[in-house]
Amino acid sequence: MTSLNEATIVEAQNKGIIVCLSRRVGFFALFFQVLGHIYQAEQEDLIPVVFFGSSCLYWSEQGYNGHQDNAWEYYFEPVSELTIEDVFNLPLDRLKHASIYEYSKADITHNPPEQYTGNLQGSISVPPNVKVTNCWSAFDPGQEEIHEDRRAIFYDLIKRRIQIKPSILNKIDDFYQSYFTDNTVIGVHMRGTERSVEVTGWYLKPHLDERTYMRAVDRALKQFPDAKIFLATDTQTSVDKFRSRYGDRLLTYDSTRSDEGNSPHLQFGGAVLGEQVLIESILLSKTNFLIHGISNVAFAALCFNPTLSHLNVYLKYGKAGEIKLRVNQKLQKVLKKIKRRLNTLVKK
Repeated sequence: MTSLNEATIVEAQNKGIIVCLSRRVGFFALFFQVLGHIYQAEQEDLIPVVFFGSSCLYWSEQGYNGHQDNAWEYYFEPVSELTIEDVFNLPLDRLKHASIYEYSKADITHNPPEQYTGNLQGSISVPPNVKVTNCWSAFDPGQEEIHEDRRAIFYDLIKRRIQIKPSILNKIDDFYQSYFTDNTVIGVHMRGTERSVEVTGWYLKPHLDERTYMRAVDRALKQFPDAKIFLATDTQTSVDKFRSRYGDRLLTYDSTRSDEGNSPHLQFGGAVLGEQVLIESILLSKTNFLIHGISNVAFAALCFNPTLSHLNVYLKYGKAGEIKLRVNQKLQKVLKKIKRRLNTLVKK
């Protein structure tokens, strides 16, 4: 158990506490989940505690960056002096492998759906002044279209409450000094075809491929003809296509990328992957102009730098495809109804 100073103990006893647990989603979905709950904690005078145990996609049995049990602390300092052991008065070995279903009360999201077959008896008792959650906060930066007015709010939260590990900051600075200094850099963030299911299913928009992003890059190059292009993407084929078009002016960070159609956090996961995506997002925030789609990685970059100019390709180029997609989806529904009707008539 950790030992708290007397003032912290008194504060914890007198205030409410919000404990933020992880779920099986991408790095910056978790990041914005935490930021949203920190915002809530400040509004409601609560103490936030962030604990990403073994169910987190970025957790490692061996630990990372000198930390073992809490994947949040692989990358960031704790958001408060209070720890999860202090809150529940249980050993860390018990808590780090516990599912959120094991808490006696919790706000649980099922997006994405998670199956759990262990102890569902709520054996971890949650005190009356404690809220346990793995839900996406109601206060978010936007998805389909970012809430521009909230960029400065999130930036302020990041500056005051989020402290990145020095070893990670050193890697960011090394890359920046090597490739960004004295250059104009156009940032591009593109998720590959694995994102298409979410884009078409959640936002009813078509998946925009590399050609659309390159179209935006080419327009930006007319304004900055000598610019470098920093591409952050989860898909190796996207890097290959950009490299074929832009050659040596293309910059990339050495990251783990998936085959076409897969998400790296689902295909690989692990602590190193989390660090890579964090570094890429902060590097995107240090570019001169950002071209992006619908992604928390890009939205995070815009919050790390709230004055960064940017272009969402889905707002610029996606309208015609969106109309076509909606028409096709309605047509498919009509055809299914006709097919069901015909099958009914045949059976009669």
